[in-house]
Amino acid sequence: SNAWAVSGAHTSDGSPIVANDPHLSYGIPSTWHLVHLKAPGLNVIGAALPGVPCVITGHNEKIAWGVTNTQVDATDLYSEQLNRQTGRYLFKGNVEQALLDREIIGVRGQKPVALNIWVTRHGPILVEQSGKSYALRWTAAGGFVLPFFDLDRAQNWDQFRSALRDFWGPGQNFIYADRAGNIGYQATGKIPIRRGFSSDVPLDGSSGNFEWNGFIPFDEMPSIYDPPSGIVATANQSPFPPNYPYEVDGTFSDPYRITQIQTRLRAPAKLSVSDMLAVQKDVYSSYDLFLARQVVAAFDAKHDNADVLVREAVDALRSWNGQMDKDQAAPLITESLNGLLGRSLVFGLLRPPAQSAADRGLGSKPQAAQEKTGGRPKTNVNYEIKARPDMPISILPRPFIIEKLLRSRPAGWVSKNDWNAWLLTNLSGALQLDRAKQGSPVSHWKWGRSLEWKLNHPVGQQLPLVNAYFDIGPIPMSGSGTTVKQTTATLGPSERMVADLGNWDASVQNLTVGESGHVASRHYRDQWSQYYIGKSFPMEFEKVDAGDILRILPIK
Repeated sequence: SNAWAVSGAHTSDGSPIVANDPHLSYGIPSTWHLVHLKAPGLNVIGAALPGVPCVITGHNEKIAWGVTNTQVDATDLYSEQLNRQTGRYLFKGNVEQALLDREIIGVRGQKPVALNIWVTRHGPILVEQSGKSYALRWTAAGGFVLPFFDLDRAQNWDQFRSALRDFWGPGQNFIYADRAGNIGYQATGKIPIRRGFSSDVPLDGSSGNFEWNGFIPFDEMPSIYDPPSGIVATANQSPFPPNYPYEVDGTFSDPYRITQIQTRLRAPAKLSVSDMLAVQKDVYSSYDLFLARQVVAAFDAKHDNADVLVREAVDALRSWNGQMDKDQAAPLITESLNGLLGRSLVFGLLRPPAQSAADRGLGSKPQAAQEKTGGRPKTNVNYEIKARPDMPISILPRPFIIEKLLRSRPAGWVSKNDWNAWLLTNLSGALQLDRAKQGSPVSHWKWGRSLEWKLNHPVGQQLPLVNAYFDIGPIPMSGSGTTVKQTTATLGPSERMVADLGNWDASVQNLTVGESGHVASRHYRDQWSQYYIGKSFPMEFEKVDAGDILRILPIK
């Protein structure tokens, strides 16, 4: 997700602006619904979640805020020595009794089914494999406080932070601005303090050596108020500085989105609401452009590749500007290449043990090469795998890792340490895959044919003859996982909001498809056309032309 706030020094009207576009899985109906809630002491507008009677991201009369996920690792998996019959398990040499959580599940036309789950001091037993039991510990399971009732009423920075103080999780980054001209950032959620161990692998739950030492105090969480730059922004990057007193693990995003956001916000021109929408729909990828330039340089250095397909692809990459536009061929080439590069690197790490050091490009002293470069991690894994195009993406290296390797080109990672040959070999493989899907020539290829969204209604998609009335797409999309408009095959911006604190009625907000999940409603997909092209709708607050008002009166 993306969220940022800029001070009045950066805006055309001299007042702060807050922007937010949470990135979530897409579908019908939308994840959010837009509401304007008014009650004694409450006047707030924004996006809410079904069943939660408060605004999650939006503004009231005095302040505005947006959210992204901190991406902090707030879970640990523990291997337990558990007797699954009695629920007794070991901890520090003593026998403890797990609690039994029994769920009764009704089954239509049959007897109810009882589901018994043992709960140890580390959490519920979720995985049982090869005779072992694993418990999952999650910070949010230890307590849960919903901050949004107080947040919706907050009138200033102190009240804003006070509302977030006891928020357990999942951890969120909150962006803030107020009508007095202030901006800020606050990290939230309970983050476990781990001393001397990491959560990368299952931990021995019986030893007692891997216990959390409480949680990072709220007042020591990352927080910023009125920075000199006049900009606070988050795109799931790590908010923890290098000298942070606690070790924090997480799946933090690569720097591409946040770098592009900050670059655009620092532009000398004064920013408006429409400028913020333009940033939200930005599809420039510095990573893909980097890959394109690496390929062109490798091709020019070789001078011996007469393959027509490769030459056509290099020509497309040579003139490309990094825009992941649905009608361009270059994004298809770089994204396909990125996938094969990642798979090639994983295959190199998990190669069959029978391969010699020379075959791996490590020379006769692989350990010495490793120590010299400091780059290649050790591995004792003996998986027999092949670098297939369908290798799960979850085990592939992130783009930032691939870029670092290509910039430093350490020894021992690719065959004969020839990075140019490695690039061009994988390029040829990627092009063969792309040609099989989109034919020839390369100039006819389009990225959007490979990045298509199909928004399926959960009920309508089960009705073959009428499903077209319910579903949207397939439709080509621009963007990628490294663009500000983060768009993949499974997720994208779930809503967009830009709040102008100088004029609330100049603010805009929109969903993906519409406010209603009922296909017969005129609000079923009435926001999709504007969402698709990156435009929006007025976020009426002070001057409201309401089509419908739902009044809820207390029972006297």
